[in-house]
Amino acid sequence: MPMKLILTLGLSLVVACAATAMDSAAAKSALAGVPAPELPVKAAGLVKSAKTREKQATTVSVVQEAVKLNPAAAPAIVGAVAKATPDMAAQAAATAAAEQPGQAAAIARAAAAAAPAK
Repeated sequence: MPMKLILTLGLSLVVACAATAMDSAAAKSALAGVPAPELPVKAAGLVKSAKTREKQATTVSVVQEAVKLNPAAAPAIVGAVAKATPDMAAQAAATAAAEQPGQAAAIARAAAAAAPAK
């Protein structure tokens, strides 16, 4: 199971580089001014409300901007996104781990715990 998660995260990271539905500027403005404790919930809400065909790109943009705003909250952000939208757990984890490689293990655990069936 851990190897499957690692492979999924790796493949998602490659795909993350090409995605751009909700651009960074839109994600940044949507998250600007959100209090730190509410950032994971707001990020999860933005991903959940995205159209199905734009979910992956939106996940990348939202997670990147949220992690830039509060790097220490990367595992919480990924956990919230994974819980709200389990299909985006691997994408959120790969994106956050690319932004905060020192927290990759905690990020992967948060994604796995929030979306265990994925």
